[in-house]
Amino acid sequence: MPLFSVIIPSYNRGDLIAETIDSVLAQDCTDHEIVVADDGSTDSTMSVLARYGDRIRVHRQANAGPGAARNLALRHATGTYVAFLDSDDLWLPWTLSTYAAVIEAEDSPSIIVGPWRQFTGKAPDPPPRGPLTSTRYGSFFRSPLEWHLPSGTAMRREMLTAAGGFSTAACEDVDIWMRVGGTPGFVALSSPVCFLYRSHPAGISQTSHYRFNGIRQLLQTERGGGYGGAADRDARRRYIAQATRAASMFYLERRCPREALSLYWHALGWQLRQGRLRYALIFPLLVAWRTVTSRTTT
Repeated sequence: MPLFSVIIPSYNRGDLIAETIDSVLAQDCTDHEIVVADDGSTDSTMSVLARYGDRIRVHRQANAGPGAARNLALRHATGTYVAFLDSDDLWLPWTLSTYAAVIEAEDSPSIIVGPWRQFTGKAPDPPPRGPLTSTRYGSFFRSPLEWHLPSGTAMRREMLTAAGGFSTAACEDVDIWMRVGGTPGFVALSSPVCFLYRSHPAGISQTSHYRFNGIRQLLQTERGGGYGGAADRDARRRYIAQATRAASMFYLERRCPREALSLYWHALGWQLRQGRLRYALIFPLLVAWRTVTSRTTT
């Protein structure tokens, strides 16, 4: 049983996934397996994956979204920890060895997250490795609740399995934090940089309807008690409100005022209780200004 199962969900990434897999094969920690879950790709992804032979394990399903793809790989994973890497992102050579050092130093925490650098286009040269610097919190909900991307996250497999894996609805990355965020043993690294996040228009985070439906589902689940009781309620709602603010700005920037205002109103009460007065007061004015300027330029 390896220490890490590296889970890579993929959909139509024939142009990028080889670079992603190569970044795992270049790890200076070799105590891992690579499990790729193809989500019904229709491009060259499967032929690219075939070139790696038995160096990776590939499982395939009809297109069902990233949450379902991660669950497919999770069912076939055997590692003590599952480490997630999206099929358009890249690890640094020391990513897994850094996580392994944290596991030993922190007595096998439940969740480890690492920092990233964002890039567009061609992958940049690796940044300096830097010293290992981390902070252990009682749980994710006892931490500063910063935004963490899947490609920089490693979780104990048994914990993730007990939580039921990922949601197959939208915003599964936020949803999983709401369901495992109270688990004791959360470690956040501030150094070294552990992965390179590729920003590009085809990224799932840039898909408009996916983000809107996902945020609405998060709000409804929390209000319905689906994420638990009062113990961590303030932390959950603070994190979901943060995601809602980001999504409303996403729609504002893309000239979608109806979606922007819908998300604004659905979480306004939480924003006010959290003291987000500037956002509460200014955002409707920004939407009105953007609407007027859009009409005058068309």
